[in-house]
Amino acid sequence: MLILRSCVRRVCLGSLEQRIGNLFSFGLIPAVGFYAGGHILGQLLVFGVVLCDMIMARCFRYAVRLVNVLSSWAGMHVSNWLTGRPHQAKPAELTAGAVFVAEQQNSHSARPIR
Repeated sequence: MLILRSCVRRVCLGSLEQRIGNLFSFGLIPAVGFYAGGHILGQLLVFGVVLCDMIMARCFRYAVRLVNVLSSWAGMHVSNWLTGRPHQAKPAELTAGAVFVAEQQNSHSARPIR
């Protein structure tokens, strides 16, 4: 209470120049600081909202793609199960070595490799 009373005396009492100086140092400068800080935080909030929207859109696109892949995979396995076809783990890959071996097996003039 004593500290508050001494602060009030210093602000209220004194010459006109001291009161104007106290108004600037204890009133307007903090007010401008709070206003600028609020403006900066507002801009950061807008940036955060835009960033969250972008992240959410990308995650949604990824989720849709994942659901499409999983549904096609499940559909293939269910249709194979219903028709009685054997399960194929992965599609055959065509590589240079596989083409060379296939050509040798289909060639009539090739000797068998032992």
